[in-house]
Order: sequence, then structure tokens, then C-alpha cells
Amino acid sequence: MFRFPFTRHRRVFKPARPGLGERVSAAVGRARPARRDSKVLASRRDWRLWFGLPAALVVVVAIVVAVIAVRSSSGSESSSTQPSPAPTPPVPSSTPAPTTAPPGVAPPVVSKVPTTDPVVFFTIDDGLVRDPKVADFLERHKIPVTMFLVPEAAMEGEVFFERIQKVGASIQDHTQNHRSLTGLGPGAQQREVCGPVDEFQQEFGRRPWLFRPPNGFYNATTEGAVRVCGLRDIVLWTGATNDGRLDLQHPGGLQAGDIILMHFRPDLLENLQVALDAARGAGLKPAPLEQYLPDR
Repeated sequence: MFRFPFTRHRRVFKPARPGLGERVSAAVGRARPARRDSKVLASRRDWRLWFGLPAALVVVVAIVVAVIAVRSSSGSESSSTQPSPAPTPPVPSSTPAPTTAPPGVAPPVVSKVPTTDPVVFFTIDDGLVRDPKVADFLERHKIPVTMFLVPEAAMEGEVFFERIQKVGASIQDHTQNHRSLTGLGPGAQQREVCGPVDEFQQEFGRRPWLFRPPNGFYNATTEGAVRVCGLRDIVLWTGATNDGRLDLQHPGGLQAGDIILMHFRPDLLENLQVALDAARGAGLKPAPLEQYLPDR
């Protein structure tokens, strides 16, 4: 049998495999439709986002406005229904507010009592130094003095001054803080003058009615404050003691009705002895000033 001589060497032809570049191009071509699809989806999402956000903001703003409106209306209703609080009453004070002194006669200013009685008057100011020997001296000689005290010293030495009170002394007004009055206005002067009045009445059992300005300085405003505070007389002096010396504002020795100024100082005991000796030498004796300048 005849056979084709080239049968044994027959080859089967297969299509050639595409190269690497062709495979890459084909892959890119297949990926392009998906990219276009993602762009379409992204554009759709962007459209929804741009149109959805304003709508959400509008809803939020509407809710906030509604809440504010409800709160304001409820607040106005509660404020309209609740009664307004009652005004707080003023706190009472023992020191009066500054006022204008009522018209009338100015308080008398007394530096010497017009009397023919053989008497002189011992007055002692401030109260800072409280020597028990002074109280002993006054008790032993039965000398009634008039004390013009400042409240702080009076409160600190309450027992000491009460002891002197029992001899016949009285406690009178010498301002609240011992300030020079002529440099103060009406309100400040009234506070200084009126300050001790109620305090002394409470602590020592009697309201003062005599007033002595610190250092003897006063003016028309002081006179008005004295009347507003309910005091009667402004008391000065005709003689003063210092360091065991008696100085008088008139020639000669002590006279009937003289008012002697002293202070609660370390030299008070010596000054009391000097003044008492001068009074006895002039045929005078110490008397209570309050009997000649009563609380009328």
C-alpha cells in the first residue's frame, strides 16, 4: 500500500500566542468600561451629596429655631405668671444718714459755767490709759468727773469706767474716732458725732447729752450735727493740765465755774493732784458738770 512519504513528519499548526504588549492592551481595554461605570456612580453620588446636604441643613436649622421659640415662649409665660420679688427693707442703723440740721438756735458752747457757787469742774478725755490708781484717787477724794470718751477705749475699759461712774461721774460724747471735725463734710461729721450716742446708752445705761470736739475744733457744720444727734451743749475749757502743770486762759488762779481739761494719760494722777490743790487753794471744790448743764 502506498503511503505518503511525509506522513511521519506531519505538523499541526496552532495559532500563535499573543505577545506581552498585546495582552496588556487587551487587559486595559477590558478595564475601561468598569472605570466609566465607576465615574458614573461617583457622579451620581456627588449629585446626591450636593443636593442632600443643604436639605439636611435646612432641617437642622428648622429644628433649632423651633426649640428656641418654645423656650422663649415658656420663659415669657413663667415670668408673666410669677410675682416680682418684694423689695428688701433697709437695714436699720443707729447712725443717722446725713441730714440738714433743723432751723433753730445753735447749741450752746460752754467753756465756763456762769455760777457764783464755789465749784470747779474736772473733765477727762479719750480713755486710752487706764491707771487703777486714778480710780483709787477719785474714790478717796470723792471727785465727780465728766469723761468724754471715744467708744473703742470705753469698751476696752468698761469695768474701769464703770468704777469711776459710781463716784458720780458721767460718760459723754467725744466722737467715734477722734477725728478733726473741721476738715469733714456734713455726713462725715454726723457719723463722728452720732456714733457713740446709742452705744454708750447700751453699755453704760445713759445716753450722752454733752459733746466735746477733739482738740476743741468745730464749725457751723459741727453745731448742726450736734443738734441732729440730739446732744445739748458743746463743752470746751478754761484751763488744762499737762505734765503736772495747770495752765489757765485767764489771769490769776482758778475761778468759780472754770472747766479743767485733762486726759487719760500716764501723767493723769499727778495732774489730778495739781488741779485739786489749786481748787482748794482758791476755796473751790470739784462738782459734777452735769448738775449745771443738765439734760434738759
